[in-house]
Amino acid sequence: MGFRLFSDALKHGEAIPDLYSNTRLGRNLSPPLKWEDPPDGTQSFAITADDPDVPVP
Repeated sequence: MGFRLFSDALKHGEAIPDLYSNTRLGRNLSPPLKWEDPPDGTQSFAITADDPDVPVP
């Protein structure tokens, strides 16, 4: 059973705005997230973001 997760702050195919990025100009804030139709009984969500293009030090 799926549900929709989205953010008005992020646009598909576009760069993450500086406000939400961990760059020299960024503020490294979490973007606001919204969801629709979570499965019955859902009490919380765990979100992991991964960028495979960024080298690991």
